[in-house]
Amino acid sequence: MIVSLNKPESIFMIGIGGMGMAPLAIYLSQAGHSISGSDLALKPQIKRLLDQQGIGVHAHHSLLPDGIDRVIYSNAVSSTAALLVEASRRGIPTVKRGEFLAQLAKQKRFLAVVGAHGKTTTTGLLITALRAQQFSFDYILGGLFSKTSNWFPAQYCDSSSWLIAEVDESDGTIDKFSPEITLAVNWDWDHPDFYKSREASEGAIFELFKRTQRTILVPDKGILPELASQVSASVHTFGEKGDFVGRCIHADAQGIHLELGGAFCISQASVPAPGTFNVENALAALSAAQCLKPQLNSEPLTAFPGLFRRQNLLYQTERINIYSDYAHHPTELAALITFARSAYPNRQCVFVFEPHRYSRTLHYKEVFAKVLLRVDQLFLLPVYAAGEASLPGGNREDLLQALSLCPNRPTIEAVDSLEQLLNALPFSFKHPTLLFFVGAGNIDQWASSYCNQMIVQEWAQLSNEMSAPTHLSVEEPLANKTTLRLGGAARFYAEPGSLDDLRHLLHWLRRHGLDFFILGRGSNTIVPDDGYAGLAIRLNQSCWKRIELVSNALIEVGAGTRLKHLCGETSRLGLTGFEFLEGIPGSLGGALRMNAGAMGNWIFDRVESVQLLTKEGELLQLSRTAFSPNYRECRELKETVVLKAIFRAVSHASPEAIRAKMQAHARKRNESQPVGANAGCMFKNPRGISAGALIDDLGLKGCSKGGAQISTKHANFILNQSQATASQVIHLMDDIRQEVKRQRKITLEPEVILMGQEWEEVISQN
Repeated sequence: MIVSLNKPESIFMIGIGGMGMAPLAIYLSQAGHSISGSDLALKPQIKRLLDQQGIGVHAHHSLLPDGIDRVIYSNAVSSTAALLVEASRRGIPTVKRGEFLAQLAKQKRFLAVVGAHGKTTTTGLLITALRAQQFSFDYILGGLFSKTSNWFPAQYCDSSSWLIAEVDESDGTIDKFSPEITLAVNWDWDHPDFYKSREASEGAIFELFKRTQRTILVPDKGILPELASQVSASVHTFGEKGDFVGRCIHADAQGIHLELGGAFCISQASVPAPGTFNVENALAALSAAQCLKPQLNSEPLTAFPGLFRRQNLLYQTERINIYSDYAHHPTELAALITFARSAYPNRQCVFVFEPHRYSRTLHYKEVFAKVLLRVDQLFLLPVYAAGEASLPGGNREDLLQALSLCPNRPTIEAVDSLEQLLNALPFSFKHPTLLFFVGAGNIDQWASSYCNQMIVQEWAQLSNEMSAPTHLSVEEPLANKTTLRLGGAARFYAEPGSLDDLRHLLHWLRRHGLDFFILGRGSNTIVPDDGYAGLAIRLNQSCWKRIELVSNALIEVGAGTRLKHLCGETSRLGLTGFEFLEGIPGSLGGALRMNAGAMGNWIFDRVESVQLLTKEGELLQLSRTAFSPNYRECRELKETVVLKAIFRAVSHASPEAIRAKMQAHARKRNESQPVGANAGCMFKNPRGISAGALIDDLGLKGCSKGGAQISTKHANFILNQSQATASQVIHLMDDIRQEVKRQRKITLEPEVILMGQEWEEVISQN
């Protein structure tokens, strides 16, 4: 049963969180199929990515959902798995991931990327180059880009005639592909569990070459001499002596610079990917890009965002750089160590290595030992099984034995748990250090835990550099600091006591690549259940709450000032024009960022100037003309810290008259808005329509999700009635949006801010 890209199916994917499965799931979802799945070890970043695409994911499934047309399963799933057995019992077709990809490829003009290592990086570089040319194509990457950009992760399926994907030779499904173009990065022997000899491994690649219809691209080093005479496709080489000529003219820790010639139509290229081993990956990607798009734009690879677990710099100070890398083959480890020694010649090289698969360790343990001799210190984890049964001679102890036979071996320590590693691995090295967490298993989670400990220790030391009023903490609960009264903790929390301290905090954040969020009074904000991974800043000290009369009609107000306090002070001074702010439960900084308004007025109507601090620490005093506030937003303030603002009053009146007007506004607000834990209006009003009236007309008042309930008084408010969770509120908002879209063809836009996330990541975009 072959899947049709033109006929939507309901597809369930077992092991959906795998690096080969998740991108395939997103591609199929974007192609119009209904996708759901399960995974026993789903990583948070994968779940967020799948959630963003509206793909239902479960940690486990005891039963297959109803209405499933097909089951796709990863290589790591046993053929005797309960869900596969159930699918067979119910007559639901099941197919391995590689076989399914081969079926898809037959319906497209297919460009296959193959090789024992470098496939994912090369494919990522090729995707980047083709995006730069505005070339239309579909792709299925065997990994994740390390950071988002203006095009990722937006479009896997572009409804193009071309499909670009990696072909995995590890399970024999490579035999089912017949590409139009094959790009081979290398053909080193790997997966000895499947290919019992180098000849068998090379034979699978060679047979793929024979089935290639149009073009074969291979490196100029080690090309099989009989290749050109035994294939029907044209063969082109890349490298220093290839048809596509390229060489590295400069390399450093930030990237490589290439000089190009031969068949290339451009003369140079810069690649923001470190390591000379990426020279061949880049040349492979550029040659394939030119085969698809003969005229390349200049610098087609500068937008490359990097790939998750490929030379990812996690943490750095003057004395230590910490990287995470997916390397698990001896050739990959050797290339990584060469990069370390060349880019950081004056640093000791420390490896935390997790061997991958017993079969690979068994066949390559002597080669691994020879390569690992080049590091200064080695922490060795147990073998990551990846579904394999243990093999005699292929365990961690066997690799340790091979290392013990080598002269001049490094300092080696075997560690069995994260706790043991955190105790064994120092947080302060005596010498400048380059620390690598290396392997294809779960070692990236160990790396993250270690870096977290490093950052937390540094954060604790930061207190000594702050003035007395400044308050710092870790894992600070935020529910009691918001008006909705729910959500998790902030990884870091600060109440700075001076401008200098605030600048120091922002500098610390930049150094660690962390984000910040100005919390204010916590109105109009939802804190996710798992909290906030950056620094929550609250301008809660007295220095941020000052109000001073500048002239007869001008008043300067600190960003931490409560709007209620501002209203009280302006009424005392006899200044009109601020009455509409009465009852808005926020502080001035948040009101400016959201251009708060009520009763037909907006806060920016009164602004003369705003003083702010950029995320780079630059202090700016900007006049009203520098801002372009819109309904419920001021984009110029989105990534800044508002410090204070100067306002101009409309006129003067007696304090009694001003208070009377404020009381009238308060009565009107109390008559229409509910009392209780809430974040204010949840959705912006569509043009010419009240969001609350729209929701009310659909009969949704009183609907609930767990402890979250749509107010029976005002339908655009959601109340935390009984220990609601952020997830319940978000799901209720999603239900509202989908019902309004279904019945009225109107897409409601959230007004509240989701701390640390974009709404597109958590609510349906359909």
